[in-house]
Amino acid sequence: MGLYGSLIIIPTPGQKVVLPQEGDKVFVAIIQDWNHDDDENELYQKMLLGDFDSSGKRFPETKDPSGAQYSRFKCHSGLINGRGRFYSSSTVHNDVPLERFEVEENKDYRFRVISAATMYPFRVFVEGHRPIYILASDGFEIDKKEVESFIIHPGERIDFLLNADAKIGTYLLVAESLEEFALNEYRAAEAIIHYKDTTINPNPPKANPGSCKTSDTTCRVFNCPFLKYPIKENRMCIHFNDVISIDPNSNTDEVKSDEVVEMFFNFAFPGENGNTPGSVNGHQFLPPIVAAYAQPDLVDYNCDACNAYTICECTYAVTIDNDNKDRVYQFVISSIGRGANWSHPVHLHGHSFYVMKMVFATYDSESQLVPNGGQDTIDISCTDSNNFCSDAKWKNASWENGRHPDLNWHNPPQKDTIIIPSGGYVIIRFKADNPGVCFFHCHIDLHNTNGMGMIINESPNSQPKVPNNFPKCNSFENDGKHILTYKLSYIANVFASV
Repeated sequence: MGLYGSLIIIPTPGQKVVLPQEGDKVFVAIIQDWNHDDDENELYQKMLLGDFDSSGKRFPETKDPSGAQYSRFKCHSGLINGRGRFYSSSTVHNDVPLERFEVEENKDYRFRVISAATMYPFRVFVEGHRPIYILASDGFEIDKKEVESFIIHPGERIDFLLNADAKIGTYLLVAESLEEFALNEYRAAEAIIHYKDTTINPNPPKANPGSCKTSDTTCRVFNCPFLKYPIKENRMCIHFNDVISIDPNSNTDEVKSDEVVEMFFNFAFPGENGNTPGSVNGHQFLPPIVAAYAQPDLVDYNCDACNAYTICECTYAVTIDNDNKDRVYQFVISSIGRGANWSHPVHLHGHSFYVMKMVFATYDSESQLVPNGGQDTIDISCTDSNNFCSDAKWKNASWENGRHPDLNWHNPPQKDTIIIPSGGYVIIRFKADNPGVCFFHCHIDLHNTNGMGMIINESPNSQPKVPNNFPKCNSFENDGKHILTYKLSYIANVFASV
């Protein structure tokens, strides 16, 4: 992962937000998945080719509770603020010291949870403390939601409120990998929450999550990437369809317009014959070898070889608001068609957006994804015979140009990263009022590296000029010719404007 840290922007005094916002009643918890065997390059190869045991047998792909795929290698463990324990079985770990948060009895605390994870989402709960209250996501306040736990995906930030009302002692803040794992396995990030003026247990046992399976207890889980948990789990999913914004800076009126520009973007692994790269609308992203904002004339945006029936590699870009009129854009972001059996946390640089609608695939009575039950068989039409869904449109023509009949106009939540459920879609809206070159990508690092991203080139004629003597980059030159092009793993570095 390299180095990382948090940058917290505190609301200005007088704004109507839920307190606390700063001080000793606010904690930051950065979650990271941690692999004990491989570096990022090996993991990238395992994503492409799979992971094998000593006999040469390939391990099965990991899945979430709905049957959607995650990876060809397992999550090993997690860290909170750089610390975590590795479990060699469901109960045995390596006794590594954990991060600590000290609380006082009957006081309220805001936890700012940040996912710096590479691959996996985590379900977060606090041992011995129910409920907790969701306060914000991606820096925007939402109406307080009472839950047992929440799921956080790579790139997301979620704030929750904890009332320290349990018997004083030592407890664990836990982030369990959402993947299904065997009974003798345990993969989680942990941190200690201990009450002031009590003896701390520096190495507490694995957390007791409490039961959700009694007849009178249904656990509410926020931000599921699927419609519902299996019935046996007795958990109820709360989605972004079910929350509203109370952020003082939210203003839904700014995205109400009779002239909405609508665009479809499918994040998936389409293809055939072993060629199924990460892509957006069938375009596997090729990072430019220069800073796209600072040196636009040197970026090769030629994607002429691409069409709805092929998979191609190019520097995929879409220009919006070319006339600089602050137009309202509606993006329909999907994970449908061939190569859609994954959920993707999609992040838009340069903007926050309003989550107008989240729609899921079809599930059976056991809450498992139904084969061929994606929204490409329900609401969305994929025009190509291969079902790559690179040129999608609404099946109902009356929905075109932003006229979907069931958008949320009652203070929709505001975010910058949203999970796109496998087989489903999410509708977002934003005003194009920030000229620049912005990256639009899946926040799972290995998907991103594999090409699941693109450029949004906003108002190119109105972008601020690059300062004189601004540093420039390129591939290696020999006698004036480029002889080496390096495909960056961390693509965001090429964008000087974000």
